[in-house]
Amino acid sequence: MIILTRPLDGTATDGIIQSNPGGDINVNLTAQYEYSPVGIAVDGITAGARAEGWVTDDVRIGVTAMRDETGITEQQSEAVDLRYTLGQNSYLQVDYARSNGAGFEQLNSLDGGLTLDTNAAVAGSGEAVRVAGQGDFADMGLSVKGTVAGYYEKRTAGFSTLDYQVTAATGDETLYGLSLSTSPREGLSYGLTADRYENAVGDNRTELGAEVDVMLSQQLRLSMAAEYLEKRTSLVDGTRVDLGAKLSYVVTDKTEVYAFGQNAVATDGLEEFNRYGVGVKQALANDWALSLIHISEPTRPY
Repeated sequence: MIILTRPLDGTATDGIIQSNPGGDINVNLTAQYEYSPVGIAVDGITAGARAEGWVTDDVRIGVTAMRDETGITEQQSEAVDLRYTLGQNSYLQVDYARSNGAGFEQLNSLDGGLTLDTNAAVAGSGEAVRVAGQGDFADMGLSVKGTVAGYYEKRTAGFSTLDYQVTAATGDETLYGLSLSTSPREGLSYGLTADRYENAVGDNRTELGAEVDVMLSQQLRLSMAAEYLEKRTSLVDGTRVDLGAKLSYVVTDKTEVYAFGQNAVATDGLEEFNRYGVGVKQALANDWALSLIHISEPTRPY
């Protein structure tokens, strides 16, 4: 049993710059339960299985299948994946999945369950494929520390799982991106990211980011970032450039205080999203940590 003392935050962030209030990473509390609707006879079964194995020292193959026959709705999905290890921290992975059936209705909440919004099930059939890879500089024989990674994903309309619902409102969806991180010396690191989303109705989103992290002393760390955002939809059409920075000071081995800020330096069709704040992070037992943050009221972006 999980008892919440207050609603969960809907999103979080682990970067200096964020595009959405609260954060760019969804925070989900997932619960699974069963019930029998009154007045409806339910007679069916839900089953799923996964099997995987290493066919060689470098190649792993996996197969996943799920079938839901509750008597009210029927849904089935199958997936196969292949992972090829290229080194200790380098790999190439290919995933393919397909679904067919009535889909899954979802109840979503932005305030921890106080209010609920229903997303209708996506009936029909669809498929998805994802190719992702990572290369570690050490596996390439380079002396500098770092990694380069990339991904490509395609989902067709009608594809429906517990994680994704591709509706006719967006049509087929395509996502791809690249990232690079490197640390030329102790106490200094760089990062570059590029992500792109497109769908069949013409919507698209592009994000380009750069970040540098430097230790000014044993206790003082400075992180700086820049991001370019472009959104093209039927409701929004514009670009924005944001700059951000975070200064952290380690008080003890368990306590850290910091200040951060983010400011839009150029906008064209998108509203500014500026935020500033201070915080303290306290490490607790069993790898737990407590963070207290005060943030100025940000302007709300599209």
